[in-house]
Amino acid sequence: MEVKILIVTLIQADNSLWKLEGIAESLYPDFKMDEEIVEFDPNILLNDNMAYCISNFSEKEFCLDVLKNTVSTVEFDDYNYKECNKKEFLLNTNNNEYFFQRITPSMLRPTRRIKFANLDRSNNTFEKTNKDESIQLNNKPDAIYIKQDDKLYFWKFSKIKKIFPGIEVLYRKATSFEVSSFLNMGFIILASGFTEEKISDFNLKQIALIQDNNDLKIDWKKEELKKYISEYIKNLEYDGENFLIKNNTDLKKLLYGLEERFYTTPIGNEKYVANSAIKI
Repeated sequence: MEVKILIVTLIQADNSLWKLEGIAESLYPDFKMDEEIVEFDPNILLNDNMAYCISNFSEKEFCLDVLKNTVSTVEFDDYNYKECNKKEFLLNTNNNEYFFQRITPSMLRPTRRIKFANLDRSNNTFEKTNKDESIQLNNKPDAIYIKQDDKLYFWKFSKIKKIFPGIEVLYRKATSFEVSSFLNMGFIILASGFTEEKISDFNLKQIALIQDNNDLKIDWKKEELKKYISEYIKNLEYDGENFLIKNNTDLKKLLYGLEERFYTTPIGNEKYVANSAIKI
């Protein structure tokens, strides 16, 4: 008897999962998981041909509900890119294997390409896509969950933290040197009475993640980030050059801003933090 393989592709957008109708094939057909596996420890740096894993993943508080149940296409509404604003990640399921790819702004940029026909040259076409009409796929996913092993496999913690809210609890705290380096970026001032010693463990882990994430390139887009943060967080004191951080709440909002977590819904014009239902 032939076993039917169930392949479903979902997209997380505006804090909900949606079905991508018509995409019932593996998005990573050439990818092979053949790395040496080590249990995740933020103090262990991966060499080539190595990957992290988190065991007993379904028992963790940050495990997504979709991984705990059998995926059924009837549970999800069809995705409409014109109605959804914040695109967060792709989930491509292949029976008991779940492939995740985080969506970044660079993957949504307009593209132009010439498409060659196989044999008939008259069928060659020119195609142009507008912003948000296509998503660039990587050669390999950012994370894989194997249900029968109950393990999540990944390579970079910074890429999965936006997929699994709350997973930051596993990360290390920033060192005193890293905190000083972060605060000396040129646009952060601690208010009198709020010192480095009072920074919460949560924010110390966020700072460590930011310091370890080379993809953020804060120095390159410092002015853009300052404008973005000041527009979203009106109650964060800002004089046009520096943010005044009075407490851990202020610092958490600033850290979220540096990771570009804030967005506005296109229809309701409501402001939210990505990967949560927390209204600003």
